[in-house]
Amino acid sequence: MSKNLKRSYAMFTLIMLSVFGVNTDSLASQCPTPAPFTPVTIASENLPNAIQKPIHTPVSVVNLWAIWCAPCRKELPMLVELNRALEDKISLSAIHVGAMNEQVTNAIETLGATKLNQGHMDDFSQLNQIGIHGLPATLIILEGEVRYIGNGYLAESMGNYQQWLLCLEENIGES
Repeated sequence: MSKNLKRSYAMFTLIMLSVFGVNTDSLASQCPTPAPFTPVTIASENLPNAIQKPIHTPVSVVNLWAIWCAPCRKELPMLVELNRALEDKISLSAIHVGAMNEQVTNAIETLGATKLNQGHMDDFSQLNQIGIHGLPATLIILEGEVRYIGNGYLAESMGNYQQWLLCLEENIGES
């Protein structure tokens, strides 16, 4: 086959794929993304250790919060409810940014977040390197790679996030 014919065939294939909506990426990218999440790609080796540790399932959620952050504390009960609804299909972690002390431990208990995977990181500057400049922030990790970051408060209903995460879980790795 000539070079020109090969190029023409490749171009035709790309055009047909785009016209008919066939996606060569994972079908997970077809799941409607709720606010405030935006797509990213960050390899796990570029994540701080505190974020790498709680990745236990093909789809993992890591919420970054701090005791001084009112929106962070406000969304934790919704994340607890979400964790309960996902029935261990997806791991959900709450990583406290700042020193771990009795005040933080008491807040975790008061907010009912003791069943979430727990962790903490002292240094916020590590988060700047991956595009996080404020709290709360939530990472969606698909097969060890951050694919979505939600910067800010998770204001949608728990059901919307549950539906999206289950869609991601069902379609991950499929093409």
